[in-house]
Amino acid sequence: GLAWLAWRPALQARRNAPGLSGWMAKWLSLGDSATPRALVAIVGLAALLLSSGIMLYTGAELAIVKARPLWNTVWLPPMLVATGFIAAAGLVLVLNRVSGVCSHATVRQMLYVLLAFCAVAGLIAASWFLDGINANVGSVAAALESVRHSPSWRSTALWGGITGITLFIAVAWLVSRPAQRQPALFAWAWLLGLVAIHMGWMFRWVVLMDVQHVARNSAGFHHYGIPAGSSGILGIVGTFGLWLAAILLIEQT
Repeated sequence: GLAWLAWRPALQARRNAPGLSGWMAKWLSLGDSATPRALVAIVGLAALLLSSGIMLYTGAELAIVKARPLWNTVWLPPMLVATGFIAAAGLVLVLNRVSGVCSHATVRQMLYVLLAFCAVAGLIAASWFLDGINANVGSVAAALESVRHSPSWRSTALWGGITGITLFIAVAWLVSRPAQRQPALFAWAWLLGLVAIHMGWMFRWVVLMDVQHVARNSAGFHHYGIPAGSSGILGIVGTFGLWLAAILLIEQT
């Protein structure tokens, strides 16, 4: 509903375009009446609350699994929310660039969202670590054990820390530039958006996928990896190819 409300003005603008795109725009716009801004705000707020609830619920559902020490912490739900907002803001920055809109107001807003939730994520991570050190929480102990004995976990932890700190510093530097320099600098903000998306994806991959090296229902080491065939990497690439073909088809009609 929110996506339709947001795209409805653009659809209405293409109602009289020739070909399939014009017919689809006319059909999807559902009339030429103006879209109430209050309705967009209300639906957007509802979507924000519902999506935050889903992230909190997912984190809470994982946090009670004692068989997964890395999951079994009260700090997981808020971290899922924080990294979710980081990735979402990054996605908006990228879409703002690739769509050709290039709104400086949107870039500025998303940079402030990134700055705020990077700080929140840092506070959550610090609280999780200090809580584990002082109270001997199993989640922190398991993480330290993994980092101590696994080169891949050490590199992942180092990469995650460097990426998060670098993103925060870069965003803080960007929003603190003089107003006359910001338009030129904001043109490159989509690169920070890519980093933000990477952060959100990396956190979920490490927590939800890498942790499954040890199976929940049996003892022993069970390696998880993405196969190269159609059920793995090739399937992911093929999915992007299908989306690209669909976009090209729509653009040409």
